[in-house]
Amino acid sequence: MTPLPPVPGAIKSNLHWAIEGNVLAENILHFAYTGGPPSAGDCAAIATELVSVASAHMNALVASSVAMNQAEVTDLSSDMGATAFGGVTWDGTRGTDLVPPGACAVASHQIARRYRGGHPRTYLPFGISSDIDTTGLWKAASVTAFYDGFQGFITALDGFSAGSTTLSGFVCISYFSGGVWTLFPSGAYKRIPTKRSSPLVEPVLASSVNAVIGSQRRRNRDI
Repeated sequence: MTPLPPVPGAIKSNLHWAIEGNVLAENILHFAYTGGPPSAGDCAAIATELVSVASAHMNALVASSVAMNQAEVTDLSSDMGATAFGGVTWDGTRGTDLVPPGACAVASHQIARRYRGGHPRTYLPFGISSDIDTTGLWKAASVTAFYDGFQGFITALDGFSAGSTTLSGFVCISYFSGGVWTLFPSGAYKRIPTKRSSPLVEPVLASSVNAVIGSQRRRNRDI
């Protein structure tokens, strides 16, 4: 597979979560930046800040059996962009009454471009069983708390600087557009996405949290 094209002025952050000691969850978020591209040391500083700010805004939303481990930050401005890990592991403080590992609070992100297909989302390992209403949805108060925590995390990162790099906003990056239906030897057709020559970097205009409990089945452990 050919590598993805560079994305000037953007970083990718991977937030790594452990659920009951198992590294089961990951959130990938992209941020634009101004200034020069970050060095490995700058990436480590940004990663450390990501984990620290996440603790300040999100640990009260996460069960005590869930922990955020280090974050990884990668500069996307070239195929030689720096990458580094950083951050101190923290545990959630919301409580001990669990939900299944695959249960998520889903943050949906709005961008200016209209298109057919799925929109950007983040599947967050938030909530405990007492956050669930008798309807089987997240309680309204919990949805508000989840939104406030996630949005507070995003807002607090804006303007953070490491070296000559300054974060300038939460963005969505689109590498592909449409696709071509291709016949495989098995006789099945599969749609192969068409790679953009220049990726789209689109600011996230707003986010919301859905009351419907999301699911990431791969986060459920095998028994």
